[in-house]
Amino acid sequence: MAAAIKDFRGQLGPGKYRADMFQSFLVALASDVPAGVAAITNTKTVVSLMRIPDAQAAQALEGAAAELQKQPSVLGKLTFMAERAMPMASSMAKLRTRFPNWSLDTVTALQRAMLENLYRDLCDELPPDTIADSNTLEVLGLSAAEASRLMQEVQEKKAAAEAAALAEQEEQERAQQLQRAMEAASALSPSESRDDDVEDGGGDAAPIGAAGTHEYECTQCGYVLFPAAGRESKFFGDAFKCPQCGAAKSSFVDNGPV
Repeated sequence: MAAAIKDFRGQLGPGKYRADMFQSFLVALASDVPAGVAAITNTKTVVSLMRIPDAQAAQALEGAAAELQKQPSVLGKLTFMAERAMPMASSMAKLRTRFPNWSLDTVTALQRAMLENLYRDLCDELPPDTIADSNTLEVLGLSAAEASRLMQEVQEKKAAAEAAALAEQEEQERAQQLQRAMEAASALSPSESRDDDVEDGGGDAAPIGAAGTHEYECTQCGYVLFPAAGRESKFFGDAFKCPQCGAAKSSFVDNGPV
């Protein structure tokens, strides 16, 4: 990078060309490069290699901000990276006041949101309950306490999403089991149904508390079955054992009619 800048600077010559070159760099940086630690660090390197004084850097920032006024999101990226790569020049340029349609409070809130969202993205690449290294936090201007809070938020959001996905999967499995049970019941012929009713009439009372097909759940493994109403003694008799874990019928609880 140093050789490329030296060669280009030699072709342009001294004076205002260096300032123009730096302003073009700033516009391209904000337009084309994602905001992040690498972009901020590279900007610091460019400022050092080009030997840009704060006053000249501030002028270049003002010019770049003027070019980007109709692109507030891009101007926001420029502000975010410049404040961390060139804090003095950014202060001199008063970048947060150069958004034509946004108040200072709005710009401040958006800059904070950009910082927190960027760090949340970094958290996805870190082990749980850790924070980024001290250099990363210093470049971003984020305290260790703030980093820990954001990591906790990310982990809580992940846990909630995983719990929701698991609940949805379990609900789908229960619905499939119910569908299979209803299909099996409907597949019985009328004569079979009458025979079952006769057999059931001389047997034990159906272990249900209300009319209709009930849901029975194994308390050992969570297996669910739906014996057809009126035929519980045939398909869910005293000798029934859980096909999944082998638990006795006494391990099942009646979740009520479905």
